[in-house]
Amino acid sequence: KRMSLITEAAKALANARMIAFDSQLGNFIITDLGRVAAKYYIRYKSIEIFNKELKSKMTEADALALLCMSTEVRRIRRHSTLFSCEWPPSSTKSKIVTTKRAS
Repeated sequence: KRMSLITEAAKALANARMIAFDSQLGNFIITDLGRVAAKYYIRYKSIEIFNKELKSKMTEADALALLCMSTEVRRIRRHSTLFSCEWPPSSTKSKIVTTKRAS
């Protein structure tokens, strides 16, 4: 049972291109994408979203909407302003909401 859980997890990471997995030998090697994701604590679900939705040419609004889709980025604090992403969006475009943080 433990081996099947490990194999299942390795296949999910391989599908997200975070590792190279040899299912016959049970060996896996981390990819550059996996190394970056591990360093910055990015979950594989977010990497899957980025792999699927990332385009070579995107507007700033598209890039921010893509970030809002990730599992980690729900609230980003910067200085005294709080940015939060509404996902799924109530309209066809995601909303970036800016509010002043209470002091």
